[in-house]
Amino acid sequence: MTDLIPITALGTAAAETTRIGQYELHENTGLALASLSCADDVKPFGLALPEPGKMTQDPQRRSAIWMGQGLWLIAAQDQADSDFAHSLGEELGPTFAAKITEQTDAWVAFDIKATSEGDIQAVLERLVNLPFSATGPGCAVRTLVHHLSVFILRPNRQEITFLGLRSYAESLHHVLEASLRK
Repeated sequence: MTDLIPITALGTAAAETTRIGQYELHENTGLALASLSCADDVKPFGLALPEPGKMTQDPQRRSAIWMGQGLWLIAAQDQADSDFAHSLGEELGPTFAAKITEQTDAWVAFDIKATSEGDIQAVLERLVNLPFSATGPGCAVRTLVHHLSVFILRPNRQEITFLGLRSYAESLHHVLEASLRK
């Protein structure tokens, strides 16, 4: 039997953090993700399913992210090594009619933390063609960063997460790192 060694989306054994001036760029390898397709009258883990362009979160670092009509991405920090889709299914119960799909390994998440909200605004202005009001705390906006489709998640004023497909993790990381160096 082959011994497989887990690696991050960037191909390293452990997630790396890069500090550039007032910024910290980190590959978030602990984020578990599962898609949930259902009516919007449920509350997985007590989370209200958000409206378009928004996300909701709880103190346990779980969140619900709007992805499309009747479709949400449910996320949980520090649970990437678990069968998160199964946990979500158990949370909703066996009689609940929903489609749940494990998504953890399909996506890469890069967190940028800054010393101030103004620093986050400066990064966003360099990367996306969106008004700052569309990317405030609680947003979950799908847009392009250069030629890459991403979700911009904003958990708070001094942090932003770029969620992109794992297949272009290196390209997204390069774009984000280059924008922080400007």
